[in-house]
Amino acid sequence: MPYSGRGGRPRRGEKPLSAQGKGKYGDAAPVRRPRNAGKPFPAPVKGKTGHAPVRRPRVAGKPLPAPVNAAPEGDAALPNLTKFLAASGAASRRHAAELIKDGHVCVNGEVCVDPSVRIASGDRVSLDGMPIEPPRGYVYVMLHKPRGYVCTAEDPHAPKKALDLIDLPGVRLVSAGRLDKNSEGLILFSNDGAWIEQLTHPRHGTRKTYQVTTDRPLSPADIRRLTTTGVQNDGETLRALSIRAEASGRYIFVLGEGKNREIRRMMESLDNRTRRLKRIAVGGLRLGGLPMGQWRTLTREEALLALAAPSR
Repeated sequence: MPYSGRGGRPRRGEKPLSAQGKGKYGDAAPVRRPRNAGKPFPAPVKGKTGHAPVRRPRVAGKPLPAPVNAAPEGDAALPNLTKFLAASGAASRRHAAELIKDGHVCVNGEVCVDPSVRIASGDRVSLDGMPIEPPRGYVYVMLHKPRGYVCTAEDPHAPKKALDLIDLPGVRLVSAGRLDKNSEGLILFSNDGAWIEQLTHPRHGTRKTYQVTTDRPLSPADIRRLTTTGVQNDGETLRALSIRAEASGRYIFVLGEGKNREIRRMMESLDNRTRRLKRIAVGGLRLGGLPMGQWRTLTREEALLALAAPSR
């Protein structure tokens, strides 16, 4: 009986040699030799279950591959320069990459324009000559910004900066978005670059809610236009997700992107004027009763709430 790889039993549909006819001289049919005739056919090595174990080929001199979910080792475990700046609160990831490419960042005293460079423990990183400390823990802050204060920390001529109202020595904070000088309300700060990026990048669509007082009431046609087709201003389409009237001339606007001075520009396109603009919520996080000019740190749950959809 020929060797079939299954303990000598014939394959399904295969006749035994005794039934395959006679040979030339009336003998039993000749035994068929394997194609590699002349070479000994290795006998199967049976395992504990009686079957030949599956043998996987081994590549000499090469180690076995690491599991897919194995923790990275060596340089792969180090953060790149973009993530290092974002985690340190120096800038959002997108802005950090721009700063690096524009030559504002030095690593160990030399200008580095490659965002993918890995930063090891002990490396010295600076932004425009100012040392950047490695992240020691994330801090999330909400501030009730008064009118007259600017949100940027990069304007050396601004007499009033919102960041100056926050007293947290040793922590480098960056604002998550901005309110213009004449606006007030909720503004968020953190040293968590990834969190800031989620709040500010248009692709995430984090909703911001504003209380808006206009010079004259909006007509139903105005509201319908602002929430459907939108208005054109300086080559941009400005549109609100929703507008709800609170009183005559006072409305609740919900925006999904937050372009520069978006609501004020909407009113200008309608030949109207914004008399007062106050941000009252970011995502599901509300300003509440925080007094004007005051700040407080957020819990982790509150920081996550800012990324959630606002409640009605």
